[in-house]
Amino acid sequence: MKLQAIFAIALVNWAGPALAAECAPLKLLSTLKMQPIDGKPHEVRTVPVDVNDQTKQFLLDTGGALSQISRRTADELKMDILDSGGFQLFDANGNSRAK
Repeated sequence: MKLQAIFAIALVNWAGPALAAECAPLKLLSTLKMQPIDGKPHEVRTVPVDVNDQTKQFLLDTGGALSQISRRTADELKMDILDSGGFQLFDANGNSRAK
C-alpha cells in the first residue's frame, strides 16, 4: 500500500509539470459588462442574461452546483417551475426552497 502511494506521488510530480507545459496560452474569447447591485460600486456584481426575449440582471456564481432564480423572476420570464428533485436549494441569503 505504501509503495503504491509513493508511486502515485512520484507519477504526479513527474507528469504534472509536463502536462501543464503542453497547454496552449489562454485566449480571451469574450467580455461583458458587470454591474453592481443598485449602482453601489462595492456591491455584488451582476451580468445581463437574455431569457425568452427579456433581459434580466443575474448574479453570476461560479461556485454553485445548481442554478436557480426566484419564483417571481421565473413567472416574469414565463418559465416552468420545477421541483428540486429532493435537493434543498439555498439562495445567497440562506433561504431554502424545494422548487
